[in-house]
Amino acid sequence: MASNWFRMDKLSRENQFVQALQFLEFCCLLMDMQITEGRYVIFEHPFRALSWQHPEIVALSQRPGMKKIKFDMCMFGMVSPIEKVPLKKTTVFLTNVDALVPKMSNKTCRGTHCKHKTIEGMEGNIKLSRWAQKYPDPLCEAIAEAISEL
Repeated sequence: MASNWFRMDKLSRENQFVQALQFLEFCCLLMDMQITEGRYVIFEHPFRALSWQHPEIVALSQRPGMKKIKFDMCMFGMVSPIEKVPLKKTTVFLTNVDALVPKMSNKTCRGTHCKHKTIEGMEGNIKLSRWAQKYPDPLCEAIAEAISEL
């Protein structure tokens, strides 16, 4: 969705929402095909995203072997770009990659950092919401390790 969502006219918002739903439903179709063929999937969205309530995502999450893994990005080293303050960003994976579960366990923040920075606004010339869309290297390594164990 566009960052100027609330400044858009109603028709533009509705069009973008329809496109986002079509994309989500297409992703669900691809995941269903992968699972049916015995292949692996990892679907990621923020914990509070409306996509988790979509009927097709709910149906996929109820398929045998599928797991939801909730974690916080700060536990994988996500920090702001300049000040290096932890960014929490609670996230969920929907996956059938069993080897991912132990790599993600105990990765919910216990508040051991001095503070978290809110993911909004800018830090220097960097938009924090854009910055937080990138996976930290330790998360990428955990995913790669899990896949290598298949």
